[in-house]
Formats: sequence, C-alpha cells, structure tokens
Amino acid sequence: MIPIQVNRLQSLLLLFILAPFIVGISGCETNPATGENEFLLLSTEEQRQLGAEADAQIVAEFGEYNDDAIQSWVERIGKEVQAQSNDLNYRQGFPVASRRCRRRATTHALPTHSEFSIRR
Repeated sequence: MIPIQVNRLQSLLLLFILAPFIVGISGCETNPATGENEFLLLSTEEQRQLGAEADAQIVAEFGEYNDDAIQSWVERIGKEVQAQSNDLNYRQGFPVASRRCRRRATTHALPTHSEFSIRR
C-alpha cells in the first residue's frame, strides 16, 4: 500500500472545495417566487425578529405620524409596490413615522415586512 501524503496546499484546496457545499446545505431555504432552494444568511424567522426590533427603534426615534390622508397615500403606494414583489407575504404594513427637521420624506423597508415612510 502506498501512503498518501496530504500537504497543506492540498488541505486548503479540499477546504475551499467543500466549504461552499457545507455552507450551502446549512443555509438553504426555498424561495417562494421560484420554488428553488437558495442560500440565505438569515432565515425568514430571523429576518422577522430583526425587523420587529427595528420597527420599535424607528417608532422610538421618529415617533408616529398621525395623518389619515398621508397614511392612505403611503398604503396605496406600498400596495402597488407589494403587487410587484415576488413574495407577497412580506409587506404587511406601511406605517408612517414623523421627524420634523427637513422637508422631505424617505422610506425604509424592513425585514419585518413593514415599510416606514419618514415624514420630515
């Protein structure tokens, strides 16, 4: 029997060949739009948890903006965007937060599946 010597370079090569396979198996989740397994760094549940934390932070930092006309407008646009999305389960709400320092608005899409429009 001939002894097989594995040098450091061969070990690294083997690691680089196997690592993507191992990582790919551990982080795969089915994409609802395509039905195919894809590699994700965070599971859907982890995304929702992070988004829930961000929701609370945005409300704490910016406050809520209570204007029915603005809220209706944001929801209408949000639903139009949602209709074009591959995953209709994500965007569940379109709250409007308030921060009065500049005259512009911006939108933040969060993995909780809500989008905040910040009225400034």
